[in-house]
Amino acid sequence: MPDLHEPNLLILLNDVARLIRTQADRRARAHGMTRAQWMILVRLRRCGGMTQRELAEILEVEPITVGRLVDRLAARKLVERRADPADRRVWRLHLTPPPTRSWPKSTGSASPSMPKPPPACRPSAGRRWSRRCC
Repeated sequence: MPDLHEPNLLILLNDVARLIRTQADRRARAHGMTRAQWMILVRLRRCGGMTQRELAEILEVEPITVGRLVDRLAARKLVERRADPADRRVWRLHLTPPPTRSWPKSTGSASPSMPKPPPACRPSAGRRWSRRCC
């Protein structure tokens, strides 16, 4: 197993991460959005029904930041907030149904890294979102 403290490996990992971020920026820009907005769509596609707080934890940003990003996505009819049946103070985030989305059809297949969520992640009545899927 390679030594993770070897400088060459750390440099390589950093370069790969930078290239991935650059590619994500290009894909997002092609659809008129930022990488942060794109990542919200990716996460909601994997595990719809998350709260803004849960999404903020995953994306490592503040909840208010996610709130503003979701406001912009909601204005474009890409996501919607739905009331949580168990807690009236909480809003769950979901992608809008395909016919109402105002994004290009190619967005759904633009990233091979966005598979359908496994059954354990799919929200169902009375079951809360599972962190292990995202």
